[in-house]
Amino acid sequence: MIQFLVAFGRAECVCECVRVSVTNLSIRHLPACIAGFSVLRPANKIVYQPKSKFAAEDKRPPPLSANPTAWIVPIMKEDSSKSVRQLGVDAVMFLKFVKYCFILFCSTVLIPTTSIVVTTTSAVVPTIAARASRRSDIDNSNLTVIFDTSLNVLSINQLDVTSPWYWLPTALTWVVSIFFYIMLFRLYNVYNVYRQEFFNSTEFQHSFQQKTLLITELPESLRSDASLHKFMSSRPDLPSPTQAVVNRNVPHLTKLVAEHEKVTREMEGVLAKYLANPDKIPSKRPTLNIGNDPIRGLTGTVDAIKFLGDNLKELEEKIYFYRAQPDSEHSVNSSGFVSYDNVVDAHEAAQGFSINSVFSKKSSRNANALNVKLSPKFDDIIWDNIGINQAERFTRRMFGLGLTIGISIGWVLLAGLISSLSNLSNIFAGNQATLDWLAQNPKAKAFLQSYLAPILLAVLNYLLPIVLRMATVWQGAKSHAGVERSVLYKLFTFYMIQIFLFAAVSALITAYKQRVPDGVSITDELKLQITGAITGLASNSNFYIALLASYYAGYGIEIIQGIPLVVNFIKRKFFRLTPRDNFELNKPPVFDFTRIYGTLMIAFTIALTFSIVAPIILPFTALFFGLVFVVMKYQLMYVYAVKNESYGSYFIKIFNLLIFSAGFFQFLTLTVIFAANKAKNSDPTGTTTLRQWMIIAPLPFITIALWVGCRIWLLPKATFCTSTLQSAANLRPANSTATSYNENSTATETSTIASTLEDKVLNPALAKPLMKVWVAAKSAHLLANLYTPQYANIEDY
Repeated sequence: MIQFLVAFGRAECVCECVRVSVTNLSIRHLPACIAGFSVLRPANKIVYQPKSKFAAEDKRPPPLSANPTAWIVPIMKEDSSKSVRQLGVDAVMFLKFVKYCFILFCSTVLIPTTSIVVTTTSAVVPTIAARASRRSDIDNSNLTVIFDTSLNVLSINQLDVTSPWYWLPTALTWVVSIFFYIMLFRLYNVYNVYRQEFFNSTEFQHSFQQKTLLITELPESLRSDASLHKFMSSRPDLPSPTQAVVNRNVPHLTKLVAEHEKVTREMEGVLAKYLANPDKIPSKRPTLNIGNDPIRGLTGTVDAIKFLGDNLKELEEKIYFYRAQPDSEHSVNSSGFVSYDNVVDAHEAAQGFSINSVFSKKSSRNANALNVKLSPKFDDIIWDNIGINQAERFTRRMFGLGLTIGISIGWVLLAGLISSLSNLSNIFAGNQATLDWLAQNPKAKAFLQSYLAPILLAVLNYLLPIVLRMATVWQGAKSHAGVERSVLYKLFTFYMIQIFLFAAVSALITAYKQRVPDGVSITDELKLQITGAITGLASNSNFYIALLASYYAGYGIEIIQGIPLVVNFIKRKFFRLTPRDNFELNKPPVFDFTRIYGTLMIAFTIALTFSIVAPIILPFTALFFGLVFVVMKYQLMYVYAVKNESYGSYFIKIFNLLIFSAGFFQFLTLTVIFAANKAKNSDPTGTTTLRQWMIIAPLPFITIALWVGCRIWLLPKATFCTSTLQSAANLRPANSTATSYNENSTATETSTIASTLEDKVLNPALAKPLMKVWVAAKSAHLLANLYTPQYANIEDY
């Protein structure tokens, strides 16, 4: 990987060669990908427009004609209210984020770039003139030699620190920061508007999930329904809940249900082959080699249908046995749920306990330090994790933190090892036989050096979020949505370490190797090395431009859906798919917010960080975000589905990362200006440096104050509905069949609410219907003769 090479101090040579190859490759192939998509789309609607067929009626996008350019018009239209209904708040906020990033970099691209280009002309022109004065054979064939000046001349390092023009970066840092604050304010305002609309919707106000709180880290004294209800009703300043339920441990049942689903899929695969032609069933039944099964007394090859059918019946017997047991047979854990009459009461209680927990000492004996939050969607909860006690959760988190750090470091080392495949001669320098074979097979050598490493790196980068998700689940995340948000932070941290930290280490190594003038003290030598490292980091703008340009090809492949096209073709051509496989293959794919947000945030951070230090990066970034908006708006409208809609909760994480990016940009710019002055300024008093440092220094503190202000005053309004609805009297009336949630609710209505809590928050292992064997419709009449479930449901048991 490019970043790994930077870590070993080879950034300059890598940047120069990669800048040309990657940028040219990405930009040259991007139009081809878009053209290919335009041509393939009308004939491959299952791949390019799955939502047009499989999405719900109110979620379907506008139809497209067979015209190759018909897809352009819908994505250029802006209808926020319709987009929210069709795509959801999460998808719309994602598009708003991309759009505002595009506007930000388009707004800033002219000011810094034009100013720095003008001021650096004094550095470029003398260089060209000096070269020209030493050459007498200038003609059109060697003009490129004269103008062969690195893009680094457009960086801040080329400015004369003794010139008044050196105040320009200081002023532009303020300009870019103000533009960023405006973007962030407008983006937060959009988010707040969508959240208020959601709070005022009937869907929200009568959602049972929104009236329920999830409580974890319960002490032993509160692990019963009655004691939990009593404690939650003990706060006079907060509403009393309608009902409380403590969860129970059923780990054995969870494993049995998972095993049942696995065996069911195996049975479907066997039946798909056996019943491929229901009019001509093979005389020989399918077989299965099970090796040695001492429990059943079987060995070797057995009848696959009978063996799997018996296995399913045994699992069903065990599952229904555990499900039929009373609650007292299952031990309680440290989690529970409480429900309220209406959403206002629930949100008021959640807000009150969240404020209280900030000032409470976290202790397993302190009931006031309970972890009380609005309940996630019940089908999104990771039930095995919510019951983990506080001590175990802390241990898991600490171990998981170390594991994540180890994964990040090991991943980079592994990526570096794969990168070395681009030079096979060095790898097999001690193996003459292999070198001879490579010399005799130049095509194989070219393939291995050109394609093997990029393919392996792509696979490695694809697997990284998956590994981080596994580590996060093990740490004790309470919901799948929480896993995704946690992985987003981990992924962003990984990219930051990979790109910035290793580049900084590389610059330090390079500065350390530089020759220091004679007679310089140790202290001054250290200062020169540090300032040299900082200015060296700013000089590697080519590397970051190449990195951004490499993302172009990724979004070109994204819109052409190259990987799904190939994978779907291989599966349909060479595999016998079950009806369930076909259904899952045809479903709209799920939009991976975590992976895409991670890439976009690191691109945003790179561009913002170098917007003043090396402003030539800004046009590439503006083009990149414009491309992302066009591609991803189409994909969200016609291809991707959003799983577990969170109504904008992703934005809070993105807001935090945006604040971090702004602070990082301001701190690095301040440091570069200070270091460049120290390294080049001949004025021993350093007056210029001090004044410029004082001008920029307040910016990071303003950014921190902005974050704190938003967390204290704006975030609660977007998280809890209490300030919007004020009281239950402001709730929308329900329809004639719904319960009326107001102050005058009768006892019957209240008891109806209470009776539903146990039914709706049951662990899926206890309540979810078991997976049924699914065969093709043409073979359905033959299934009863081959396999029939032992029980239809728990009532049948």
